Amino acid sequence: MTDLIERIVSAIIRQEGAKTDSTNPGNLRDCPWFPILTKNGKPWIPPLADPKPAFVRYYPDTRDANGETEYVEFRGGFWIPRTRAEGVAGLAHVVALHIAQGDSLEKFISTYAPSADHNNTSAYIAHVQEWASIPNSTSPLQEFLGE
Repeated sequence: MTDLIERIVSAIIRQEGAKTDSTNPGNLRDCPWFPILTKNGKPWIPPLADPKPAFVRYYPDTRDANGETEYVEFRGGFWIPRTRAEGVAGLAHVVALHIAQGDSLEKFISTYAPSADHNNTSAYIAHVQEWASIPNSTSPLQEFLGE
């Protein structure tokens, strides 16, 4: 992880106010790096709990104690990682993708923590910018790699 990614991840965790035992310290809603369960090429929902989700993600090559597919857990609209390390790595993955896409801090945080989700997005941007020592919130984050 580059220093920039680590600084942004730490600032987001601080902004989110995550407890030290939280497995999802960035409050990620999804984990798109895990595949969607499919059957005949279409998303398949096994008979799980109600209400049924739009899709189910699973851990590839991972089985539970009974040898069954281990499903990714979501609760209250948020991803529930198995460990804090998995949750922090997921957040780092999301940050890295936004950097690779050429997003500025403003563009990234505006989609990551939108005001529609009851976030004070402008304060969120200001805090992450200050805590991660990012000189300019409107420049592509790629410009700060290696700083």
